[in-house]
Amino acid sequence: MKKILQFPLLFSILILSASFFWAEENTAEAVSYSFWEDASRVIAIPKKKNLELSTASSRSIDSIDSDEAISQDLDFDETILHVLKSYYQWYYDGFYAQEKNLNIVPLVRDNALYLRYWKRMEIEDAVFLYTPQSNIRDIAIIPAKIDAEVLAFILTDEAIYPLRYWLTNEPYDERKASVKLSETKTVFVDAYLSFGDVVYTSVTGKRNEVRNLRSFSRNDAEKVGFYEKKSFDDGKYLVMSEPDFTALDIDSMLALQALIDTKNARRKPPRAPLIEYQDLNFYYDVIEKLRR
Repeated sequence: MKKILQFPLLFSILILSASFFWAEENTAEAVSYSFWEDASRVIAIPKKKNLELSTASSRSIDSIDSDEAISQDLDFDETILHVLKSYYQWYYDGFYAQEKNLNIVPLVRDNALYLRYWKRMEIEDAVFLYTPQSNIRDIAIIPAKIDAEVLAFILTDEAIYPLRYWLTNEPYDERKASVKLSETKTVFVDAYLSFGDVVYTSVTGKRNEVRNLRSFSRNDAEKVGFYEKKSFDDGKYLVMSEPDFTALDIDSMLALQALIDTKNARRKPPRAPLIEYQDLNFYYDVIEKLRR
């Protein structure tokens, strides 16, 4: 009797499993994706349903929402799919679903995707604050490692001030902190930054003043980590590195699968040996005499 009951249970499990995979496959097919790649992977980012890229591109930046301007038509709140490139980038692996959604909105401009970028804001006359918009360095299948600290920068005509924010267990607070740039000039910045549930602070405890802030010459900007690589939207956003991902010229899962099949059909030629072949003579007769 016990064995008879096991068969319906097993049959039910198989039916449910098949239904699950069928639903997953149809869900992936129903979603429209945008495809991007770096040296190690291809990522498929879901698109927003009610936002046409051409519509967003045709309007001025001032007339659209900032998140819409940054992300264009990409939906980073949905699951990103990954296809790994392994074996010297010649073999493409299967699809992997990202375990956790991003807590940031990457910057997407000129067919390039940047994870690390800064937003510029004039806080005083000729005094600019560059605030970091990211605390991660990669889009990964497993949750990305977050930075222990992030840097903001205050720029004047003469000097640059790196402003450090470090991880804290304190709750996010919208209060401001004062920054003394000189004996006659004080500016105010956010005391806290947040990326999702992760909070950073620039002050100790309940202080309202940023302490131990050092100034550097503008000529030393790169020495303190400020690289003016490229700016977008009339200087509103700044990137300090090359793009993390570039757009792939494909428009569907079928096109991606065709690309994977093409790549997998290729075979990389064998690597040249590190040491060239040499016809060595080990003088075995001498070795035998020495052994005696």
